[in-house]
Amino acid sequence: MREIIVGTRGSQLALRQADLVIKLLQDKLDGFNFNIKIIKTTGDLIIDNSNVSSSKITDLPDSGTYNLDNFTIQNYGKFKIKSDQTFNLSNLNISSNNGYLYEGTVSIATAEISGYVYYAQTTSSQTTVSGTATVKNGGYLIGNNYEASNSFYNIVVQSGGTITHDGNTTSETNRLNLNVTNNLDIQSGGSINVQGKGYSAGNGPGKPISGNAGGSYGGYGYGNSGPVYGSYTQPNNLGSGGSSSAGGGAVKLTVGGTLTVNGSINANGQPFSWWNTSATGSGGSVWINTVILEGNGAIEARGGLASDYTQGAGGGRIALYYTTNNHTGSILTSSNRDGSAGTIYKKSSAQSYGDLIINNNN
Repeated sequence: MREIIVGTRGSQLALRQADLVIKLLQDKLDGFNFNIKIIKTTGDLIIDNSNVSSSKITDLPDSGTYNLDNFTIQNYGKFKIKSDQTFNLSNLNISSNNGYLYEGTVSIATAEISGYVYYAQTTSSQTTVSGTATVKNGGYLIGNNYEASNSFYNIVVQSGGTITHDGNTTSETNRLNLNVTNNLDIQSGGSINVQGKGYSAGNGPGKPISGNAGGSYGGYGYGNSGPVYGSYTQPNNLGSGGSSSAGGGAVKLTVGGTLTVNGSINANGQPFSWWNTSATGSGGSVWINTVILEGNGAIEARGGLASDYTQGAGGGRIALYYTTNNHTGSILTSSNRDGSAGTIYKKSSAQSYGDLIINNNN
């Protein structure tokens, strides 16, 4: 016999109402068993700072597990989940100008991000999104710990949304490692952007040896630059800083379904500006593992843009692994001026060894 389950709250009034509904259904439907399922909700938590900008961050003092239907952070609110806390959320909603930092364990059904979300900041923390995380205009999804556990079912990066990591100085402290079980969709105007977030100016394995010189990584910077370094098949290093600009950051993406890039993935070195006219930083790294790669957006790890009065940097490294490649956008690890190109490695699941490309884009 087929079954119909009637969901209800657990109060006496709600249960009585459910009984009445079942009696009405029984009069109309034959051949069904009817059962009641009590549905328990866990309430909503709202962090609202009334549009007062502050560096102070709200937290909850007690360790343990917190279950919430809706967690909303708005009006310049900031919240930190501590390392000894677990949060289970049906929905996370971060509006603009709001922050969400955490080090603990977090399970989320859906997330809408218009502010900034730091996920899995320590090796002991864990982030799981079982539905879709949408990074909206002005929103930032930030991952710094390369070894931290994270799993997103779907991610959509809308126009004006950004996935990134924080900047670095003298060591590889912050790098982006993102795991998506199903699909990652970077829409037009959206980006994964770690431009200029590698080693700071004058730092890194490929830093200038002497004088004004561009940074090196996959390719050599102009002038008396440092050596190239790192793997071309599994690139995971930061780009080195030139004399006056930082190198590009590091991005690793593991996507179990389709990676669509109609926006951009940018691991370029920091470009010149009016105050740094000597030498730019090298490109960083992009390492992608996906089943299907498609879209028409750019994937870049180029040396920092240089002017007529600036020494150029070397390109970074890009590696792409896929079963099907329908991507038609540019893929570049070139120097922007006077340096040498980095490496582009492509390997389909049907290939034994893959292809290596050196292209300095004229």
